[in-house]
Amino acid sequence: MRILTVLVLMSVQFSCTSESESEPDSNEIPSCVPEQFKDGAVLVLTTNYETSSLDMIHPNCPDEVRQNLVVASGDAVLRKWGNRPIVVNRGAESNLMVLNENLDVVSQIGLEGCGPHDIVELDEDNLLVSCYESTTIQKVSLSEERSEPWLELADYSGSDGFPEMDALAIDENYVYVTLQNLDRRDNWTPEKPGTILVFERDDLVLHREITLPCNNPFTALAFRDPTTMWVGCAGTWGDDYSDAGIITLDITDWSLTTLYSGEALNGRPTSLDTGFSTQSLAVSATPSPDNVWDVETMQLLRLENGNVDILYTESGFSLGGIKSWSDSKILIAQRTYDSQSGVLLLDLETLEVDSRWETGLLPSHFIISD
Repeated sequence: MRILTVLVLMSVQFSCTSESESEPDSNEIPSCVPEQFKDGAVLVLTTNYETSSLDMIHPNCPDEVRQNLVVASGDAVLRKWGNRPIVVNRGAESNLMVLNENLDVVSQIGLEGCGPHDIVELDEDNLLVSCYESTTIQKVSLSEERSEPWLELADYSGSDGFPEMDALAIDENYVYVTLQNLDRRDNWTPEKPGTILVFERDDLVLHREITLPCNNPFTALAFRDPTTMWVGCAGTWGDDYSDAGIITLDITDWSLTTLYSGEALNGRPTSLDTGFSTQSLAVSATPSPDNVWDVETMQLLRLENGNVDILYTESGFSLGGIKSWSDSKILIAQRTYDSQSGVLLLDLETLEVDSRWETGLLPSHFIISD
């Protein structure tokens, strides 16, 4: 009887061992979200303004998030060089973190005294960097992991000694840079309207200085098509947003048009869509009537033929960046302290939220792989 009992126990043990070996470890279960930044993966910069981290999602993989893949400074933004992510660490950190497709940091290039705000690709090995805490645009060699002064803009500085250079853009002929023209000694108040400087790409000669019909081109500078750029102006921070708006620049004749005023946008634009949708989409912030430094509501807007349609709205300083995933789907960074916080995928036809991804920190903005 004792022998029979031992045989039964051995049989059960072997049976359990065989069964457990056949089951995959939960850590080895294939992930829907790709391991590499490719095939439509979305990299999300999340932040609490003390530290930042990168999460990765894929719109075809609802509810699945790869969190805290890279840690960055509290004041960081995401950009792309080709299809490689670059983390622009602003403020005192002042460096570029270059990532490979596996999201490993392959180089970290210091930009002392720069306070980088934006980058553009000059060629396959060199980037240009706008420096908010300097008067010089820097050129960065990725292969040599070094930076050098590229273009001096001291002549465009305001009374505080800085031009507050911000967004960069580039085409086959020109390099474009926006100047905010703020007085940082006076609550960052605009000293004069925003400026776009246009330089010849080959010889760095100033081609044109363009004065914008709005203040503080903080929001964006982006091509809408090969001959048209959109500029987003945040205006003077306060309860009056008449000096804010979205401006178009026609680079065939360098003419400017105020496409949407701050009043039409119900506030100052904070984000413009540069994704894959043919629709024109933006986010605006309506200042609080009780506190000029606070926000009453933020709204996702569809802009079409002079009309402004509100598609989605949240109270407070609640919405970060947007990026359209397709013509009818858009990603929204919702920065609320509730169960709805995270990355939302909104259907632009039904205006229903199809998916929501819970990020490690509050989401700020996105880049999408090619």
